[in-house]
Order: sequence, then C-alpha cells, then structure tokens
Amino acid sequence: DHLNNTVRQLMIYEALGAKLPEFAHVSLLIGHDRQKLSKRHGATSVNLYRNEHYLPEAMCNYLCLLGWSHPTEKDIFDKGDIVEVFSLERFSASAAMYDIEKLKWVNSEHVKKMSNADLITLVELEPETEFFKKQSPEWKNGCVELLKRYAQFIPDFPKLINDLILKDDPEITDALKEILSWETTPKILNFISGEVDKVKTEFVTEAELNGWMDSVKKDLGVKGKPLFQGVRAAITGHDHGPDLKFLIPLTPVSVLKKRVHHLNK
Repeated sequence: DHLNNTVRQLMIYEALGAKLPEFAHVSLLIGHDRQKLSKRHGATSVNLYRNEHYLPEAMCNYLCLLGWSHPTEKDIFDKGDIVEVFSLERFSASAAMYDIEKLKWVNSEHVKKMSNADLITLVELEPETEFFKKQSPEWKNGCVELLKRYAQFIPDFPKLINDLILKDDPEITDALKEILSWETTPKILNFISGEVDKVKTEFVTEAELNGWMDSVKKDLGVKGKPLFQGVRAAITGHDHGPDLKFLIPLTPVSVLKKRVHHLNK
C-alpha cells in the first residue's frame, strides 16, 4: 500500500543526484480478520516484541515468511540458511497474513533448536529460578532438554519447573480424579508411598523408577493403561505429561513424598 510513495522517493533521489536503488514491494500485510494490519492486531514495535520475550532468530525467521517462501517449503530456518536461496522471485503478489499464533510456534521451534548450554544461561537470568541455579550441571542439562519441547518462550521454563517438578500439592482435576477413582490406583498410591519413604537420596534414579513399575506390574498385577496412568497420577499429580523416566529423576524426593501423601489422603 506504499507503492505510490515510490514516485516521491524517486524524485528525492533525482534531486540529490543519487544513484537510484532497485525498489521492491512486498504484498500487503493483513491480520487474522483479513483486514489491513494495524495497531489493533498487536505489538507494533521491535521493543514490544523483545519485551514479550520473542527471540531475535524467531522474529527474523517469521518476517521472512511474510509474503516469501523457502524453495523447500520449510518454515524454520536461520538467517545463514537463506543467504543462498533468498530471491525476489519467491515473493507472492497475494496479501500475507500476520498470524501471532504462528509467530509463537516459530519462537517455540527456535527455543527447541537452541543448545542446552545457551538455554541454561538464559533460564538462570529469569526470576524465581533459585532452585534451578543450585542444581548440578547434569541436572540442569536434563531439565532444559526435557522442558524445551513444552516451552514457547524462555520465561516458560520457571513456570514449567514449578508445575512439573516442584509442585507438591497438585490440583485434583476431573481427569486426575477419574484415575484416582480406579480400583487399582489406591493400591499403586500405597505402594509408591512406601517406596518413596524408603529413599534416602535427594533424587530417585531411573533404575529405581523402573523397579517400582515392575513391582506394580508383577506384585500388584496392574497392567496396561491402569499401570501407566496410575503410576503417573501417583507420582506427578497429572494425568499426562513428560516421559516419567526423564521427569522423575529431576524431581526432589522431598517433593515426591509430599505429593504422594497429598494424593493418598
């Protein structure tokens, strides 16, 4: 919609005796309501996006996708990836839609692509990460490796750590209530409660967790869905979530004890 301004710009270049550049105009940007993009559609400056925790790499990636497409049709790439393939010919004459949900998704994909070392550095800059900072390098690496698949933004990490790892009084949702009502789940809770109370170390190992699963299966005769969802409910307080073999070794035993006893009332 700024095509008409080109004439004025050409006049200024000519008046200054400057060499004329090659002009190129991308298609009109529209919002989700298919109307011309304006302030009502969200953030309007780079600083606002920075304050909302979008990564620079994600912003560059998404802006490239507005009216332009990669030759291989891929959506996630770095600036270095497109140097050899970027061309004006791949711009579309059709209006490009600014989709904030897709921008969030692009940001989450770049979070996943970051090295664990870089993620650890950024997470430690966030508030309310005292517990994270005190842990071993191995723990931190395992934590960000697990949680980065669930985070859209860097500030999501402290929230995920609190909800999935540190929360010892989980909310009894309808889905959790249903699992707790199964005939086999109280047996699992009693067993897990006894096993957790025996643990003297700060964290449970994956081998110990596997041993609990085997005992529930062989000694209590619980199999299939009641086994896997029952154990998950008993030690996480959730009906779904990350793989237990990665999550539980990150969870302090003190939290597991309080959580199991909370659910076993």
